[in-house]
Amino acid sequence: MFARNTMKYPVLVMGLIMFGIFLSQESTQKWWSKAMARYIPSTCSAVVDRVTKKAPSSWVMECEGTDFLRLTVPFDKELKDPNDLRIAMYRELANLYAQFASHANVAMKYVEDNKAKVYNEIETLEHLKHIQIIMKSNKLEIISQSDGQAVAKFINLKRKSEIAEHLKLTVKVSEKKI
Repeated sequence: MFARNTMKYPVLVMGLIMFGIFLSQESTQKWWSKAMARYIPSTCSAVVDRVTKKAPSSWVMECEGTDFLRLTVPFDKELKDPNDLRIAMYRELANLYAQFASHANVAMKYVEDNKAKVYNEIETLEHLKHIQIIMKSNKLEIISQSDGQAVAKFINLKRKSEIAEHLKLTVKVSEKKI
């Protein structure tokens, strides 16, 4: 009886089958999860939106949850002495934290009574709980992790000694030889 009724409307049956295949595809599931994530406030996506405009194209940023950001950066500088790779990567990592902090917190300027005033917006970066920066080269991989409040303080640090001290105090680092 059911089969006889379905044969009366073959286009409807084919449409239902194709709609079921469409819903079961992985790309459709990704689209639905992305569409539903719009309604969940995310500190990570706010930071990523702010940084992608200014970041180099080699940076790969991904959010895992609402408060965990992973930034992967390749290290491809040519060094005269291959033994200096580790030192150069740590120096670049410290500069990377300072650069990321300055990109994530946009300075707003306005003029009041012919005097320029600068205010930093730190609301998004400080609320990010975990920031993981992975620096990869062909011989060594450095994985570092910190929190948003510590990374936001890199903006105010100007001297190399201050940046190095703050990096030692607030960033956990592990190395992986390839």
